[in-house]
Order: sequence, then structure tokens, then C-alpha cells
Amino acid sequence: MDSFLLAHKKEFDVIVLHAQSEFAQLRTGRATPAMVEGLMVEAYGAKAALKSLAAITCPEPRTILISPWDPGILKDIERALGINGMNAAASTDGVRVSLPLPTEEHRVAMVKILKEKVEAQRVKLRQLRDKIRESIQSKAKTKELTEDDKHRLLKELDLEIKKLTDNLDGLAKKKEQEIMTV
Repeated sequence: MDSFLLAHKKEFDVIVLHAQSEFAQLRTGRATPAMVEGLMVEAYGAKAALKSLAAITCPEPRTILISPWDPGILKDIERALGINGMNAAASTDGVRVSLPLPTEEHRVAMVKILKEKVEAQRVKLRQLRDKIRESIQSKAKTKELTEDDKHRLLKELDLEIKKLTDNLDGLAKKKEQEIMTV
């Protein structure tokens, strides 16, 4: 990859990482800490992300165990989970969230949401590509780049965008399989 495109590599990586985090939050038949770690909990008079207040583990395939570092906020965590419609129950070791098996209808709805999230990330990639393309075009107009360099950079940019789009599609396909597996 050319040094000009390397300057934008972080922006590419941010889009892919954001997509991965978005996909992780989608509920499959299997429990993952990512499903609840971003949940905002009203504790100590302020809102904080659940992951900053407790350890989140998955001891069983359909159970999430939330072990707060301060047992005094168990009720606050239960309240936040109740607001989000999760089946939560307090136990001696923390809060257990049991996930029911998703219905076929729910899995199809999750796949639809997944496809919307994939398209949103593709749009971000296209917008970034257009921004970089304009930058290359303007540098060529001001003679900072030769015509050959301009064409080479545009070709490299298209290849990089194709690679990232294929990566997104692969991640989405894998997540779709997870969602549809009973």
C-alpha cells in the first residue's frame, strides 16, 4: 500500500472495528459479553457502562453472568437489565441473564438488522473512498502527483476498498450463520 493510502489506514481500520463491535451486539442463540457490556447503568448518581462496573462472563452457552465489583449496585444492574427487557435474576455470585432460544421469526429479524448494519458500514467505506479520491484528484490538479501516480493511487484505493468490502461481507456471512444456527 502506498504511503498516501497508509495515512488513511487508521480510518479504514476504524470502520472495520466498528462493524465488528456492531455485529457482536446482535443476539444469536449463544450468549456473549458484548451483548450487555455497553448497557448504561445508573449507579452512584451517574450513568456508567456495565463493563466498567462489573465482570461479565458466559459460564454456559445461553447464560451471561454479571459480577459487580461492588455488590451494592446489584439492584441498579437488575433495573438496567429490566428496562432492556432481559430475563435477569440476582444470585449470590451476581446477576444471571438467561437467554431464551430465539424463534425463527426473531432470527430472520436479526439477519435483517445485520444487513442494515453491513450496508451502513459499506456507505462509510464509500464515503471515505470518495474523500480520498477527491484528495488524489486535487493533488493531481496542483501537480503534486503525476498522472501515472494518480492512476496508480486510484487503482490501489479501489483494491483496498474491495478488500475491506469483502472482509465486511465475510464477517457478515459468518454472523448470519451464527444467527440462523439453532
